[in-house]
Amino acid sequence: MGKLKILIVEDNAVIAKDLQWQLEDLGYIVPSIAATGNDAISKVKENKIDLVLMDIILAGEMDGIETADQMRTKHRVPVIYLTAYADDATLKRAKITEPYGYLVKPVSNIEMRSSIEMAIYKFNMERELRESEEKYSLLVEKAKDGVFIIKEGVYKYVNRAMTDIVGYSVEELLGMKVMDTIAPEFRPLIAERYKARMEGKRVHSTYEFKTLCKRGETKDVELSAGLIQYKGEPAFMGIIRDITERKNTEDELNKHRERLAGLVEERTSELTATNELLREEIRERKLLEKAILETEDREMQRIGYELHDVLGQLLTGLSLKSQNLENILQEKLMPEAELASRITFLIDKAKEHLRFMMQGSLPMENDQDNIVLSLEGLASRITRDFNVPCFFKSSGFVTMKNKTGVLHLYRIAQEAITNAVRHGKPARIDIGLSRKKNIVKLTVKDDGTGISDGRKQKNGLGLKIMNFRANMINAELNIQSEINMGTSITCTFIDNSREDDLKKVPE
Repeated sequence: MGKLKILIVEDNAVIAKDLQWQLEDLGYIVPSIAATGNDAISKVKENKIDLVLMDIILAGEMDGIETADQMRTKHRVPVIYLTAYADDATLKRAKITEPYGYLVKPVSNIEMRSSIEMAIYKFNMERELRESEEKYSLLVEKAKDGVFIIKEGVYKYVNRAMTDIVGYSVEELLGMKVMDTIAPEFRPLIAERYKARMEGKRVHSTYEFKTLCKRGETKDVELSAGLIQYKGEPAFMGIIRDITERKNTEDELNKHRERLAGLVEERTSELTATNELLREEIRERKLLEKAILETEDREMQRIGYELHDVLGQLLTGLSLKSQNLENILQEKLMPEAELASRITFLIDKAKEHLRFMMQGSLPMENDQDNIVLSLEGLASRITRDFNVPCFFKSSGFVTMKNKTGVLHLYRIAQEAITNAVRHGKPARIDIGLSRKKNIVKLTVKDDGTGISDGRKQKNGLGLKIMNFRANMINAELNIQSEINMGTSITCTFIDNSREDDLKKVPE
């Protein structure tokens, strides 16, 4: 069977177009749209129309009801009324034309399809009844779904499939009250809908309930129903399908879903607990790494102070006494004066070596220019010790009160330069420092060989240390490198340790 051709009779062009799109989306063909009754009758003559969607209120000589009446008597085309509202008098007039459905705007796709399919079905059934009662009986009797006709609440016709569903014979069902085959809990619903449908009210054409069988068991069924003319009088026709097996399958699927959901929830809880343990281990590890690094820095500070304050003072004292001894021996013209001079020389050399060792081990602690002076000193030592030109440039006035921030920025600069000198073979290294409000930016850039991906993975300890130090002060570390183009390392730190002092820092 081809697609149904449906004529829309609607004098509102916008609504008509929306209906056309809706019908085409549902798979129907809309060959044309009529705005008046006369136009609709002409189009029915010209085209083979399967169904008409008729607006009751139409402009022109004939309204929708008059147009539908002519179509019923002259052309035998099924009509479904479509309107936004109607009074009782209009509804009574509409009933006389024997419509095949009544839809209230706006109409959902489910209602539209159900009403159209039921209307076409009813129309075809009536045509079969008109053409041949025997042909109709054969068609219904061969149907796999139960078919029945009800009048005044009593079965007037049932097919064989209906007897298979409820367990009663045809003879037992004919004349039996419908409610005797409905499960008690669904009887009020069925009675209400039956009454409403017989009164011409809008009722869902398809719904589910439980039927009561002869042996007392119940079955889940799906009913599609509508009003028909049976032996010249209005009656109720239904098509009933046994969906018990489908329902049982759905119930099993729902139980399976519930069990699966329980397993998923249980597994999710386990994974959540495991993830929490892992996060706790990571937090503890980070705290441990931070403590180790801080301990290392404190130990270096302690060693530095010990060397400077204790060993340095001892060497200074020894140097003075050795110089004293040398002077005394020279005054007495004793030959041991030369040995005393040699001892003084060696002590001074030791002091110089100690001073060399101390340089760069810690940033300076000057209250104002600590970071600037420290980085200037670092650049000078790199140039002197490694014979690689290293330049420091400060953009504007830069000061930091956060000693922890100063220490880690200084260490990041040290690590970046050390990596560049050891692995990058640079011809030049530049250190940059700038501050805007509370944002301090440190940049170390070289023109060396760059960092390869393999070296990042295998020898990335220095990079990890820099990242770790940046994380400790909530700074952002950015590393950009190209082979044979050099490496640029930028660390951006927000210094909020002394907001009152920061207000005095120029932008």
